[in-house]
Amino acid sequence: MDEESRALDQKMKRNAAATDNNTIRGVDNTSIGTVYKKLTNDDFQLLEHFISNLKKFEYIPLEVIVKHFKKRFTEKEIVARVKKLAKMKLIERHPITEAYKLRFLGLDCAALHRLVTKDVIKAIGDEIGTGKESKLYIGISEDDSIVVVKFYRIWKSFRNISKMRSYGNDVGGVTWLVKSIVSGRREREALTILNKHSVDGVPKLYGGALHAVVIEYIPGRDLYAVTQFDNPEEILQQIIDIIKEAYIKANIVHGDLSEYNVVIDLEDMKSYIIDWPQYVSTAEPKAYEVLRRDVENVLKFFRRKFRVDKDLNEVIKYIVEGKSTSS
Repeated sequence: MDEESRALDQKMKRNAAATDNNTIRGVDNTSIGTVYKKLTNDDFQLLEHFISNLKKFEYIPLEVIVKHFKKRFTEKEIVARVKKLAKMKLIERHPITEAYKLRFLGLDCAALHRLVTKDVIKAIGDEIGTGKESKLYIGISEDDSIVVVKFYRIWKSFRNISKMRSYGNDVGGVTWLVKSIVSGRREREALTILNKHSVDGVPKLYGGALHAVVIEYIPGRDLYAVTQFDNPEEILQQIIDIIKEAYIKANIVHGDLSEYNVVIDLEDMKSYIIDWPQYVSTAEPKAYEVLRRDVENVLKFFRRKFRVDKDLNEVIKYIVEGKSTSS
């Protein structure tokens, strides 16, 4: 383990010292960990009620909530609990009527509770990144491995991206929360297949829940942020080989590949392809077209930034048929 990983490991173990199956702890400036510790099992039951009704209601009327829980709590207790979650910004009140909808923070806490209950993770720490469609936190798994907990965030501002997706658009009345859940489920599906076929250069999946995905921590930098390589040709070839293994071994095409979802471990100079929710099966009619687009995106980036030039058709032949990729 390198010094960076060792420091993170020690930090997270300190944060996790008092953690058990009912509580999860993070550093003081981690909002999700701070909020999580204030919730009870009854609060999580209420959040799960909101999740189970995502496709039925945008805002759930208070009377519907009261009716659902009336055998367990008094109306006064239910109203108090709803107001507590609203004050904590896990749910949001309708501006006019007495009805409430789930917010992303509420979905995050519900997913986190499922992950703890299923013994996937036992601690969550700092937020380490925010992408256009996700938020990333450092964490500790049950076997004391450093992991990344990714919460998908499919926002209205990415409506055009959503329209381009091959998934998630066929769900009637779908909300952005549901789209995020679909993204998490699809990435877990892809990583399960890729890990099963031992595709190198793909993160290990530890598990997930709802819109959350837990993967191994990779100490490195995003490809787009790297300014130079001693041997950029070798890095490009690594990426091409990952694409090839995914295509041949796992029958999967990434579907949205670019310099923004490739991570480079700068110590080992090893490439990883991440973010797989838009994957397509090689059996799908448009798989070859999607493969060409993925490869073209990567080749254009290396040509522009590192002056490495490879022929697209030759690379595609190498991936599909095993032909040479000599430039």
